[in-house]
Amino acid sequence: MDNFVLQLLVVTGGIPWILTYFWIIRRGFIDKYLAMPLIPLFFNFAWEFTYSFVYVPPFTGQHYVNIAWFFLDILIIWQGVKYGRKDYQDLTQRQFLWVFAGVLVLSYAVMILMNRDLGDDIGGYTAFTLNTFISYCYILMLKKRRSTVGQTMYIGLGKLFGTLSSSILYVLFYPDRFGMMVLYATILFLDIVYLVMLRRQFIAEGASPWRKF
Repeated sequence: MDNFVLQLLVVTGGIPWILTYFWIIRRGFIDKYLAMPLIPLFFNFAWEFTYSFVYVPPFTGQHYVNIAWFFLDILIIWQGVKYGRKDYQDLTQRQFLWVFAGVLVLSYAVMILMNRDLGDDIGGYTAFTLNTFISYCYILMLKKRRSTVGQTMYIGLGKLFGTLSSSILYVLFYPDRFGMMVLYATILFLDIVYLVMLRRQFIAEGASPWRKF
């Protein structure tokens, strides 16, 4: 594939996720609730650090996208410290911060060791496995809160289209990795389920699904 076309596809696939991060940050500050599930947030942050500064991807465009994700994610991590305990009221603030620090350290160890074991220098296997976990946790978060607080349809759609773009790119490069294709399909299915459930929750609350950004 022509290098320019490759870089364009990589950057284009990263833009929906950048928009999603902006929406997550904005909604977090407005609702004073974390707009991304806490546990996968740790692993997401660890992935972005690992593939921005430890294992630099061979594609320049992807490297820049990873760095942009990382610095946006710093704000979401800060929101996690400030608002994350609202979803874990059974923990004291001290306990919450210890768990926060412990899981963050664990997530870095997992990312670095998985790269070593799999030889996955661009982080594809960990990225899509993590993405599946994020999709599932969004559903759990909605069911636990029983509210649209900290959530919008635009966050869900940004995640769906961002992951779909990356999935198509990976299929073009690795058409014989059928295990990853199962992950692509699973993520798409879970994201659609989440959006349907979130829309129903908006309607149950008497609110328009599309007026909340």
